[in-house]
Amino acid sequence: MTTPVPNMTSFVSATLYLKSRELAPSIMAEQLGLNPTRIRHKGEFVTVERPELGRDPDNQLILQVKRPVQRSEAVFTQDDSATQLLNATIEELVERIEPVADRLRQLPVSVSLMCAYRAMHPPQWFVLSNTLLRRLAALNISVMVLWTSPDEKSET
Repeated sequence: MTTPVPNMTSFVSATLYLKSRELAPSIMAEQLGLNPTRIRHKGEFVTVERPELGRDPDNQLILQVKRPVQRSEAVFTQDDSATQLLNATIEELVERIEPVADRLRQLPVSVSLMCAYRAMHPPQWFVLSNTLLRRLAALNISVMVLWTSPDEKSET
């Protein structure tokens, strides 16, 4: 299992958000048998640095896989490299969820996956494999992929 690496300039991450207005994050973690990367409680500020964004309406259990993009990979010569790294990162996270899929379906939660690619030059495209898309669909997970520059502040 990959552990988050602090202060990475360039990285690829896959973050799974389990949100519930009813269940506390500790209950979600206990019922699923998962150790979250972090949790958020309903009513906390969405971000402390920007309280004007308001308070979170949901409890959240958050699982994240974050991989550094090596300096030599920071500028991909082929978009295929970015695709392979993104797919591998998402697959690692999905492998943590699939064993508890039946329990997950029983919980009153919404599940979404946010994927981030942070490097100086974005790839022209990403392709998620058909197999990976089927696995995500079977788990009823919505997916969003975004790119940010290391010059931008990011909380991902």
